[in-house]
Amino acid sequence: AERLRGSTRYRCESRRVVIRRDLVEWIDLEEAIVDESGPEPVIAGWRVARPAMRGCVTLIRTEDDLLTTTETVSIYSITVTEPIEATANHRFRTHVGRIFTLSSPVVQAGGDFAWTFEATLAAA
Repeated sequence: AERLRGSTRYRCESRRVVIRRDLVEWIDLEEAIVDESGPEPVIAGWRVARPAMRGCVTLIRTEDDLLTTTETVSIYSITVTEPIEATANHRFRTHVGRIFTLSSPVVQAGGDFAWTFEATLAAA
């Protein structure tokens, strides 16, 4: 908001971040901390790369694992309202504690208001 001429004239600008009713979750983008001191690089931990983005998680399909017939993989769509660059070295964490890993290569779609990624729910 800013004051224009006079003491009673103001101009207010705003941005609507809720573009869909289902964008009600808060999602962090985390980046892997890689330890390269050993013979092979290993993930030593995670750090928050983009905190508290508004978004939603939607189950889009389930697939049978081709290597084992007993396991079914659920594919989720993670939609956030901020433009982000994510790689296979990133993951999403919801504020209720669910962790979603990105596939390699990362499947991403974007638009003017929302950016969507395909991910799988990490094993607990």
